Amino acid sequence: MKEKHYTLTRGEMAVMQVLWDMPTGGTIREILEKYPSAQPVDEQEEGADSAASSAEPIKAPAYTTMATFLKILTNKGFVTSRRGETGKARIFSCVITRAMYSKQMMQELKGGLFGGSFKRMVNFFVREEELTLEELQELLEFIEDDFQNNQSSVE
Repeated sequence: MKEKHYTLTRGEMAVMQVLWDMPTGGTIREILEKYPSAQPVDEQEEGADSAASSAEPIKAPAYTTMATFLKILTNKGFVTSRRGETGKARIFSCVITRAMYSKQMMQELKGGLFGGSFKRMVNFFVREEELTLEELQELLEFIEDDFQNNQSSVE
């Protein structure tokens, strides 16, 4: 039987980003404390995108909303919880790592939009991102270094 993979919603992803940065996990209150809250922009930065700067600041969800997110993430298999040492508060931690989720999403993206072709997927991103020759060279050097490191570890 094929394992079921879930996709994270935007809200779930925001919670997972916080949890991925908390290796030992945390209570709902601790997660809320680490939740990124954007500060309102007093002055528009030079060259900043006007649409992005006029967007609403990110607000941490309410305690009950966070509890709901964590329940959903637990049901999806992304998060687990255990009783804290003090007894009452539950400590939530990740079951799936950021790297595992990234790999899963890239595999689905490659298979779904690019017919399973890694070359077509990379070509798409190179064109869409309008990489400069210098950026392409850096990318090639990174790939070569990684390839050489993997080859030497096999020998």
